[in-house]
Amino acid sequence: MSERPQIGERMPVNLTRHCSAMFPLAACAAIGWMSAAWASAEASSVGITMQRSLVSYLAQGLTAIRDLFWPILTAIPRIPGETSDAAARILTSGHPGLLWRAACIVALLLLLPHAMRRGISRPRARMSASRTTRLMSAFACDVGDLIVMLLAAAILVEIALGDSTLMARLGIAVVDTVLRFRIIMTAVRILLRPSEPPLRLISASDAQVRRAMPFLTASLFLAVAFVTVIPLLLEAGMSWPAGQASGVAAGIIATALMWTAARRFHAEAPTRLPVCEIGSGIAIGAAGIAWIYGVMSLDFPFYVATISIGGIVVGAFIVDRLLQAYCNAHGEERANASLPWHLARALVTIVRLAATLGVVLIVARFLAMDFPAWLGEPRWIEVNESIARAAVVIIVAYALSALVSTWIRARFVTVTRYVPGGDNEFQPGSRLLTVIPLLQWGITFLLLGTGILVALGELGVNIAPLLAGAGIFGLALSFGAQSLVRDIISGLFYMADDAFRIGEYIQAGQLKGTVESISLRSVRLRHHHGQVHTVPFGQLGSVTNSSRDWLIVKFNLRLARDVDLELVRKTVKKVGEELLADPEFAPEFLEQLKLQGVADIQEAALVVRLKFTVRPGKPTEIRREALKRIMTVFAERGIAFASHSVVVHGAMDHPDVAAGVMTATTRGLLTAQQSEPRANVADGGRP
Repeated sequence: MSERPQIGERMPVNLTRHCSAMFPLAACAAIGWMSAAWASAEASSVGITMQRSLVSYLAQGLTAIRDLFWPILTAIPRIPGETSDAAARILTSGHPGLLWRAACIVALLLLLPHAMRRGISRPRARMSASRTTRLMSAFACDVGDLIVMLLAAAILVEIALGDSTLMARLGIAVVDTVLRFRIIMTAVRILLRPSEPPLRLISASDAQVRRAMPFLTASLFLAVAFVTVIPLLLEAGMSWPAGQASGVAAGIIATALMWTAARRFHAEAPTRLPVCEIGSGIAIGAAGIAWIYGVMSLDFPFYVATISIGGIVVGAFIVDRLLQAYCNAHGEERANASLPWHLARALVTIVRLAATLGVVLIVARFLAMDFPAWLGEPRWIEVNESIARAAVVIIVAYALSALVSTWIRARFVTVTRYVPGGDNEFQPGSRLLTVIPLLQWGITFLLLGTGILVALGELGVNIAPLLAGAGIFGLALSFGAQSLVRDIISGLFYMADDAFRIGEYIQAGQLKGTVESISLRSVRLRHHHGQVHTVPFGQLGSVTNSSRDWLIVKFNLRLARDVDLELVRKTVKKVGEELLADPEFAPEFLEQLKLQGVADIQEAALVVRLKFTVRPGKPTEIRREALKRIMTVFAERGIAFASHSVVVHGAMDHPDVAAGVMTATTRGLLTAQQSEPRANVADGGRP
């Protein structure tokens, strides 16, 4: 029992070791399989009948592997000699001063970012700003340094290394190596921030970054330098088998260094994640296999597709993390509908969509790399351009719809939630706020629909039949979904009539509540008890709006029959004047509280009616305040309210009157005793 946790803990490490040990075998098998498939395709194209038996297929694969590996293996001993001969030809092809010029350009390019940072006082600005500001500032400075470095390199190379000799091209290759390495390391620097841990975009400790950076830097520099210099060596006389052998060796070394960097990075992690370790191993292995296969077969679409997907994923990840950091830092502005915050959230979605679409296009193009042989090279180029334009149109249409909707929502929509039982009333919104949801739906459908039609047109699809078919389909849909069409049309007419707005209290039939939201086909009402009613527009019917312009509030008071009505009128008027003088309630009044008159004369009470006119919003609160003040002032002035007690007037010494009183009292007591058990049963037996 005690050994099982240890075995479980060792499982990811053992799995990683076995995968690393099997990587060379898997690479060779994959290269051999792809080479055999390539040879089979070539043979089929010239009309050779291929054997389909397993033994012949394996033999053909082994033969392809041997024919592919043998020239490269035999060229390995010649690599030092051919490399030195090619280097000698390059060095003797031009003036040695060209290399000094290239070295000066490289030194200037490396010193230029440091001079720019000192000029803008970047460290002081970082120490005084927040983390988000520092993060954005660091990203802007890194990108700005890279742009200036590229522009300066282009100008300096054109001026100092404009010669066409191999020596000049070697200097250009050196500068190109530095620039490519700088571009890649800028992305690495933005992600890891070795000298600025608070600004890292990924969760990593200083120990992880410190242990992984040397191997990561060495692998990237080796890959960039080899890709940049090897074409020049081949042009200077190096044989293709020797160049292929050098490429395979460089690819194996770079892959091993990268795998070591990933292993050291994950080994120092506070929490080991086998998914991340296996995922990084698969990505590194795929890149290594793609490079080795491309070098050996001199066919690089697989490698280009792999590197392109990696670049898109890394770039999208960097932009996504920067936008997420900004949104998290300004998360409190969500309730206030801050425009930059909403735009950042929209940009996150746009970047993710663009990255996903880019990866899908690259994968599709790689899988369809045999299409040029079927369609012809000119037609294939035209198809590629059409697909690229269609993808750009879709991304632009989605970006426009998202940004416009976000701007409308942030500019005009104010989210307010009414909490029942709170002291503040729900404030009604404007007519524009009510129409905005329909406006957003319309803009989204218009932009996305137009973008899809334009994209189909770029792909060569005739959209005229589609428009006609869409019209017929829409007509059939309107007949089949009459209820939905009725709801949408009814909603449009409600909006045109301005029957209600968001935040207003309405009643439609048996349903009533505050309008919380409006969609394309329904309205959502929040009852004052908390229930939410979603009512389609077609079922709404006549609407009673209680939040428009003004409200007259009337209520009755039962006073004693012998009360002085003139004193009551003056007292109510005084209470109304006090409410008008109160700064909290004065803006709400249109007509002050006053006594309207006697509403009814009852046996034991005199019913009087009071009224006031206020703006919609706080009628209930004002009524409660008026009643509270009336109770206090009436008690001070001796104005009595009616009592529910029964008063019998008569001579108690008369025998008939006394008997009647006793009889009524006895009946009342008996009735009370009989009703008490029923009340206890109705209350669940509680006294």
